[in-house]
Amino acid sequence: MKNKKILLEAGNWVWSLFTINLAWFLLNFPLILMTVIIWNFPMKMNFFMLNTVLIGMIMFFLIPSITAVFFGIKKWGERGNGEYFRTVLKCWWDQAFDMKLNGTIAIIIGLIVTGLKFFGENSIMIQSELLMISIFIIMFIITMSFLKAENNYSLSNVLNITIHHPVRLLVGAITFITLIGINTFLKLAFLIMICSVSLAALITTSLFKNASLKPDKGEKE
Repeated sequence: MKNKKILLEAGNWVWSLFTINLAWFLLNFPLILMTVIIWNFPMKMNFFMLNTVLIGMIMFFLIPSITAVFFGIKKWGERGNGEYFRTVLKCWWDQAFDMKLNGTIAIIIGLIVTGLKFFGENSIMIQSELLMISIFIIMFIITMSFLKAENNYSLSNVLNITIHHPVRLLVGAITFITLIGINTFLKLAFLIMICSVSLAALITTSLFKNASLKPDKGEKE
């Protein structure tokens, strides 16, 4: 009986993790396909058209969906095991129209993609510089997404986590990069769909759990 209960709880835990990640995967599947196309596309004028589409998809799907994953993780912690597919979709829709912030980040990512495509293939130095910029962007996206999910997003709290918890932030970024990278390079597509981003967000949330944050007075509780 005890073993059965443990297995049932483990199954419910995996189910919660899966439903959060599945929502993220379905939202970003067109973006994943577009990234593959762009990376293998000849360096012609059409590349810039495709990259513009990519920027729009990053702005509307990727960035708000990461915030939604963190929100799903938060609700999971509050409510316990369950189905969070619709919770993630609802939060994504609420976050999708923050055009100014999402658009700025998306444009920077688009410029990084352009730099890698045109200048990075033959220059290790440029690759290294763009890689460092990419890591900083990932760290910012993670921090922003966590804080938005906690209803505490503000520049002061972004700086607070960056300055006072740099190791936790770096570990969170490395966790995202590692889980997605391993699944990509090993071609474990099923893991990308099942748990890659949701597991990374769960680990990162645990890392940031005790971070001291100032309440954002501009947001509703």
